[in-house]
Amino acid sequence: MPNPNSSWPARPDLWPDQTPVFHHLPRQRQPRPIRQALCLVATLTLLIFLSLIVAAAAATTTGSGANVTGHYKVNATPSNATASTGAAATHQRLQIGVFNYRPADILRPMWQPLASYLQQHLPDHDIHLHFLDQEEMAEAVGNGLLDVVFTNPVHYISLRVNGLLSGAIATQVTLEQGHAVSQLGGVIIRRADRNDLNRLDDLDRKSVAIAGKQYLGGYTAQAAWLMRHGVNLKQINFIELGNPHDKIITAVMQGRADAGFIRSGVLEAMVKEGRLQPDELVVIEPIQWPGFPFQVTTPLYPEWAVAALSHVGHDISRRISAALLALEPDDPAALAAGIYGFTIPKDYSLVENAMVDLRVPPFDAAPVVTFEEFVRQNLITALLILGGVLASIAFFLRVAWLNRRLSLLNKELHSVAEERNQLIQRFTELANNVPGALYQYRLRADGSSHFPFASERIHHVYGYPASVVGNDASVVFSSIHSNDLDRLRRSITDSAKSLAQWNATYRFNHPTKGERWIEGSATPSRQPDGSITWHGYIADITEEHLNRERIQLTARVVAASHEGIVILDSHLNIIEVNPAFTRITGYDVATVKGRSPRILALDDRAPPFSDNALRLLNEGGMWRGETRLCSKQGKAIPVMLSMAPVANADQDFTHFVMLFSDITTIKQHEEELERIAHYDALTGIPNRRLLIDRLQQATALARRTEQPLAICMLDLDGFKPVNDTLGHEAGDRLLVEIAQRLQSVTRSEDTAARLGGDEFTLILVNPASTALFERILNAINQPVNLAEGTVTVSASIGVVYLEPGMQADDDQLLRMADQALYESKKRGRNRFTVYGALDTW
Repeated sequence: MPNPNSSWPARPDLWPDQTPVFHHLPRQRQPRPIRQALCLVATLTLLIFLSLIVAAAAATTTGSGANVTGHYKVNATPSNATASTGAAATHQRLQIGVFNYRPADILRPMWQPLASYLQQHLPDHDIHLHFLDQEEMAEAVGNGLLDVVFTNPVHYISLRVNGLLSGAIATQVTLEQGHAVSQLGGVIIRRADRNDLNRLDDLDRKSVAIAGKQYLGGYTAQAAWLMRHGVNLKQINFIELGNPHDKIITAVMQGRADAGFIRSGVLEAMVKEGRLQPDELVVIEPIQWPGFPFQVTTPLYPEWAVAALSHVGHDISRRISAALLALEPDDPAALAAGIYGFTIPKDYSLVENAMVDLRVPPFDAAPVVTFEEFVRQNLITALLILGGVLASIAFFLRVAWLNRRLSLLNKELHSVAEERNQLIQRFTELANNVPGALYQYRLRADGSSHFPFASERIHHVYGYPASVVGNDASVVFSSIHSNDLDRLRRSITDSAKSLAQWNATYRFNHPTKGERWIEGSATPSRQPDGSITWHGYIADITEEHLNRERIQLTARVVAASHEGIVILDSHLNIIEVNPAFTRITGYDVATVKGRSPRILALDDRAPPFSDNALRLLNEGGMWRGETRLCSKQGKAIPVMLSMAPVANADQDFTHFVMLFSDITTIKQHEEELERIAHYDALTGIPNRRLLIDRLQQATALARRTEQPLAICMLDLDGFKPVNDTLGHEAGDRLLVEIAQRLQSVTRSEDTAARLGGDEFTLILVNPASTALFERILNAINQPVNLAEGTVTVSASIGVVYLEPGMQADDDQLLRMADQALYESKKRGRNRFTVYGALDTW
């Protein structure tokens, strides 16, 4: 009988009520025998269905929970831990059972401090400990004489499956070799010299020492792991030696067993105690689990379970669980018991699954199934069988009804034929009106060919009606352009060999239209007689081909152009550029595609990229002019650029085109011409033209600011002998040196110009004093080292000051300076003379 305290989920008492659904037959009058048979089948179905439901209901009502009785008595006074904490009674008894894995006189001193610890946390209860073996604990739990049990995982599962316990309220944390672990695992060991035992399947037909089959770490964990790896446990000779696990290790070391099963931590403990050398035993196929400190062969399982019986109140269970979880590792109770404390309950389903796989008690016996349970468990199967029978009956009835419908279908055939004719007519109209022609082309085994089917439009493509090409296709091949005929025949042959899709474009000499471009595509299939039939279409693409060639020609022209070409979309974003664009700017198409052409602008004020220019383009205008673009490297590139919109047939602006040419060379030529026009070709300093321009600017500034301005005329003394004796090249190098010296002693705002020969002119803005002229004379007097030798020349200088209020123009100022120069030469040279001054230096 099922126990009401069992943790297994209860089965439903009754199946949900179901109402049979019958599919209605077509609305036609049924023959009377068929209707009667259907009614009989429906009645029988309903009766059988109701009988099964009644049997299932009866089976569920007979399963009431029965109390488990036994003769063992823990205490003469029954436990009253079920009383609520709010009751008036005090000092209620709390009976705790501990699995006696060792003698009671040894366990009591270890566990009594834990009982005292619980007494402190439950002062309204009297804690009593009982050390019981598995049978005694099962009997005591069954009679309700215990409230809480401490036991190993296998024993806990056995009690829970038999309906004697509820779920665990805590899991013990064991202190193993200084490590706190809440899990354990199985270890399979062998002697180090047994090299024939390296894998799990090597244990086949070997002897294995175990403590007993009732222990998780001593048998269940390893046996379940071996079974999962396909090892037949029946082929292994298990030798039960009992606890402790030291016996297993001794048996393996002495050779009385080939291998042994021990729980995790035992091997490390014996090595630490010096009772075993680290290299004497080897773990077979060890697994290193993260955070687990011991060698192990199997998956990890939870440690001992703490469980409260179902009659214990929820509040008391919660208080016991809280006290256990609060136990600190250094508490005397934990130290005495040799544990680290307790943790939240682990998942013990792994233990149960291993026990089920191994068929260990209580999973070693097949359950007894009553007739009622069989009916309840197989109700769906029975209904499916019944449904199959009913389906068979319905099938035969359906056949009879279909025979009656056959005559009606014959009438429908006529309408189907009419629809077929309509579809054929519709296909013919479609084939005759699509662009190009639909066709079947067949290549016979003897090499001849024809068109078994061709729509009427083949006449428009080839100029021959379908009736002409239906028996012989040679007339078509005779009109194919001679340059394309061999290529076309090869494509047909290749397609026939591989049965790959045929695609071709070729020229055809139309009888009336002349040369045309034809495009075709077809799929081949091999026929039983060895011929190949293609199914496809052909079309005259002459106009498309010519347009494509024009587009390709345009693309080639754009690609070959030396001007940068940019195509913009309607939003003025770049969609294409030509190679010249990349060569000039350094940007490739991938970098600029989809971006604004303003990436080429040096700044937002660049004329072609301004808002006014873009507005002009959107209004249909055109912008053209000289500007500068910014290359990818940041270099300014002078260009001549034009931008214009492109309209479609509806006169909508869909694109914009920007063309530009690099005018860097032109600009360089202009600058060179500018330099030649305004600078002396020999010395590189301003010539007479630039001197006149700067003199105009200097005099205008001096009159506006009323600052003094000095104009100097300078002529070299002794230049002609150097030029005559050493040559013109030496004279030229001397003039270049003198020009450089003049620039070195003047300021940036001053101007030193060469008028011709050995004559120079200086424009000195706001000269501080006449000491400047002394420095000029001194700089020129310094020796000049030439390839032909060292020479020394001097200079004569004439100076005129533009004073405030002076009315002389630029030509007059130059003449005044020239007169002062003449005075300097007349007075002995290598000196300067100021126009209008009495003193000279």
